[in-house]
Amino acid sequence: MFKSGLMALLLLAATAATAAEPKTNTEKAGDVLAFLLPATAAGMALNEEGDEAIAQYGKAFAVSAVTTQSLKWSVRKQRPNGRGFDSFPSGHTAMAMSGASMLQQRYGWSYGVPAYLAAAYVGYSRVYAKKHYRTDVAVGAAIGILPTLYFVTPQGAAVEVALRPEAGGYSLAMGMSW
Repeated sequence: MFKSGLMALLLLAATAATAAEPKTNTEKAGDVLAFLLPATAAGMALNEEGDEAIAQYGKAFAVSAVTTQSLKWSVRKQRPNGRGFDSFPSGHTAMAMSGASMLQQRYGWSYGVPAYLAAAYVGYSRVYAKKHYRTDVAVGAAIGILPTLYFVTPQGAAVEVALRPEAGGYSLAMGMSW
């Protein structure tokens, strides 16, 4: 169920990203990366880990997509180029950052750094094309990253949080093993 739903969301996003208007190479590259990053994350999860990983990413991606669209429809902020009232937040950036965050969470920083750089380029391309303001991109990035951090468990890493009683109060201890 999650597999087909996630793939449908990605297909819908790819269709929306290829609207029929003239685009610069920077904008075209941003459109491709906005689709490619979450598709790569979903593909790796399906291929290497199966149902648990894709279910986690599916939830994160769905929350990100619903949050983005709900804000676009309710805020109705005009785009910098004057074409439309769906500037806030950047959906392209949210999608790209969601994929980058999944890759980093699940496979580590060796995947995360290049993915986050590519996702940052998507945000840059949206501002460059005058489709979004910087704040739209920043909020879109947060909307893409936060649900992934919540739903996706790091592969091979365990985070421990403990509250320990001490003389005169408590201490909070956090540790991570991998």
